[in-house]
Amino acid sequence: MTSIAVDPGNAQVAYVGTRDAGVFKTTDGGASWQPARMGLTITAIRTLRIDPTNSSTLWAGTDFDGVWKSIDAGATWAPTGTGLPASMVVFNIAIDPGHAGTLYAGLAGGVAFSIGAVFKSVDGGATWQQKDAGIPRYDQGYPYTNGVFALALNPARPAELAAGTELDGAFHSTDGGETWTAINGGVPFMPGSIDSLEEIEALAFDPYHADRLTGVIYGQFYSFDSGTWVQRSTGYEFLGFMSSRLYFHPTKPDVLFAIAGTGGFNTSTDGGVDWTEGNLAVIDVGLSPGEPNTIFAARDNAYTSPGGVMKSQDLGKTWSEVSQGITAIEVQSVALDPHDPRAIYAGTGTGFIFASHDGGQSWTQALCGSSLSAFNFGEVYSIVVDPRNSQVVTVATDLGLYRSADRGTTFSEVTAVSDPLVVTAARGASQSVYFVGSLFGNGIYRSLDGGTTWEQKNEGLPLFGGYLNPVLAVAIDPNDDGTVWAGTQYGGGILRTTDGGEHWQSSGLADENFVEAISVMPGNSSEILVGAGFWSGNIYKSIDGGTTWEKKLSDIGFVKCLVRDPRDSSVVYAGSEGFGVLRSIDGGETWQDYSGAIFYPLVYSLAISNEDQPLLLAGSYGAGVYATHPSSGKTPLRVRRKLHR
Repeated sequence: MTSIAVDPGNAQVAYVGTRDAGVFKTTDGGASWQPARMGLTITAIRTLRIDPTNSSTLWAGTDFDGVWKSIDAGATWAPTGTGLPASMVVFNIAIDPGHAGTLYAGLAGGVAFSIGAVFKSVDGGATWQQKDAGIPRYDQGYPYTNGVFALALNPARPAELAAGTELDGAFHSTDGGETWTAINGGVPFMPGSIDSLEEIEALAFDPYHADRLTGVIYGQFYSFDSGTWVQRSTGYEFLGFMSSRLYFHPTKPDVLFAIAGTGGFNTSTDGGVDWTEGNLAVIDVGLSPGEPNTIFAARDNAYTSPGGVMKSQDLGKTWSEVSQGITAIEVQSVALDPHDPRAIYAGTGTGFIFASHDGGQSWTQALCGSSLSAFNFGEVYSIVVDPRNSQVVTVATDLGLYRSADRGTTFSEVTAVSDPLVVTAARGASQSVYFVGSLFGNGIYRSLDGGTTWEQKNEGLPLFGGYLNPVLAVAIDPNDDGTVWAGTQYGGGILRTTDGGEHWQSSGLADENFVEAISVMPGNSSEILVGAGFWSGNIYKSIDGGTTWEKKLSDIGFVKCLVRDPRDSSVVYAGSEGFGVLRSIDGGETWQDYSGAIFYPLVYSLAISNEDQPLLLAGSYGAGVYATHPSSGKTPLRVRRKLHR
């Protein structure tokens, strides 16, 4: 989550912006959420605002894609008009409650967000003009100011605004942004500097004290009185930076909330003198005058895991999670139980493993270790369900190899394997044969007893910089368990063994980096498809067992995975970073887009069940798990189920 806004006239209605999955909406006080993002692109939503005079109009400030507008309560979105640079992040939007269609945007961009600007629209976003005369500008091909991280409008006098910058301090305007005046008396300088001021982290007008200007400056709460900034907080330091927030309670004059840019939730009950930090890390909060003690809080898993939305009805003393339906999660890996397609497993890029045993309708988070507690596994790269025993689930993660003997409920570490990247198992073997590819220096591990014991099998593996090349992909020939293919990272190309891993030989593509996906044709071991390449991304095909290779598709970004339709092995699905899901119906000769309704078409993982009407899963970078039952024709992928968190 990145931002949240509550309808000022109806506390049951709220919107949350996400980093990779657009906007979600609740109409029942957070009990359930639905996507509200039609028309939006995949850029992050940095800030959300509801028009105070018309709650059906919403504004979304994005990362590097300008300001977007909805006039139908989030049902559809469209970009606003010309003049607003799309090369910056829109940190703040301020709306004039007295003049419909007048709004302001505070922007920052460049290296470390060191440049910025203030823009204004008087026609509902149709056009924008830079309005920061009086704020120092720095000509870097465009007359930018310093990064503008704070922007506030006085609702009682809408022509009055305040802007806070990174190094140049605070500025005040009384004419709707036409001119600005520095108001830096009392603002401390950065240590050791005589001209760089501490960052103005948040600004707000105090409705209970003659609309005086207040702010968070270098971790302290200040008010602007008699032409100078006066520190009001007594030593308490907000551990924040850019894009902090400051709020006044709708009905209680002495109650304030401050959100540090790193996600801390802080409360004062004496007008900002003394502060306490709550036990919740958040990135933004939403308040409603109709329910003044109710707070919605958006959590960003860049600062705390997991993310999601929390709700308090007692001014932040206690919280409950209200995230059902928000599918804004990076799914790094997916897997299906070959004996029960309703058993689905998903691993996230933020280090969590989930299991569903009802086809994705509900999910439980896996536990780990002797304490059986929620555990962050690092990135979850790969998941495999034992083909001979559905109780056994093995995962390769950033923190090691882990194994479950209870269908993914609890996991324990497999200490014999180091730095795993991918794990796979032989489906047709008479015994449970496993292979693991790993990071620098570790090579390939093999298990012949379902993952209970392991040994390294590295003879013939290529070196890079004196160390064994990382192994990114391992595929066991479905026609011959003794033949195994491996893909490497740094110019090692693709490798093959015909004796179960005892000896490895190069099999081409040595000029390619990042061989991450391999698929051998069932019934014909000579036909192999490979996804390889750095940012360009290519799909190669061999029809002679890897002796020669022909490029079939290029420039699609990293190719992360390849799976074949069990009804017809010439139907192949590829997951890519550049083009989502691609489909070939002629064995990889030609490819078509098959991403359909996947919101963020960056797909790390695919899995398909072995049924007459197979279930195809796709793990999306930031928008959860998608699924469909592919037809035999060219019907595009439809949204069926997503991982709820």
